[in-house]
Amino acid sequence: MELKGGTNSPSADNDSNDCGLAFEEVRATLTKMQFTDKAILDAELVGGTASRSYVILVGLFAALGGFLFGLDLGYISGVESMESFSDDVLHGETMRPITTGTVTGIFALGAVIAAFPAVISFVVDLVGRRGCMILGGATFCVGAAIQGAAFTLNTMLCGRMIAGFAVGLLSANVPLYQGEIAPPEQRGTIVALYQLAITMGIMVAFWTNYWLQPEKHGWRCSILLQLIPGGLFAMGATFMPQSPRWLVSRRRYK
Repeated sequence: MELKGGTNSPSADNDSNDCGLAFEEVRATLTKMQFTDKAILDAELVGGTASRSYVILVGLFAALGGFLFGLDLGYISGVESMESFSDDVLHGETMRPITTGTVTGIFALGAVIAAFPAVISFVVDLVGRRGCMILGGATFCVGAAIQGAAFTLNTMLCGRMIAGFAVGLLSANVPLYQGEIAPPEQRGTIVALYQLAITMGIMVAFWTNYWLQPEKHGWRCSILLQLIPGGLFAMGATFMPQSPRWLVSRRRYK
């Protein structure tokens, strides 16, 4: 989908296939990007042919990034309490509070680094919001794979930090991407689905740990199962359109 501006006429407001930004929004965005071509600023259409339903579906799929966030938030406490985790990673030692805090906190550290304004601005300018989501999904899978294959605490911490990088990229981009592509009247609903997806991810992680706790190496299965939604998100994001704001920043008006 490209950037699209609609008219202010009643017929345009009622057109179910018009998924574009309002004409004033398009002009304001172009002006902020220091675009001075009067022919484009006064035009009522700036590219874009996607249907409203397509845009809504893209926004809904993007919420899967929140589901990944929820999975990472929800699984770790259950995994740390599993005997199989202590046997495989801690070699039978009891999980100490300092270890629990480190395993949990290093994930947040990775997220903070990736979402830090200077870092995220550089990455978004380089690859766009869609590129950040693809990168976030792929990084999420790398982090999950390292954690699921860990036999030492240091390896586990490395995987946790990489997963934190992924969540930082996703949490800083998915809601903004949803807001940028969504039709104005559905914008709040679509963006709110990101938060709902986080909650659903936490719930799924909890029940997955509950079912797998009695199993030998159940903690590994709990983590490696995250590769399914992570891979689906990374691959699906390659088919998603770039956000209008990024297209404007690249002077792609048509």
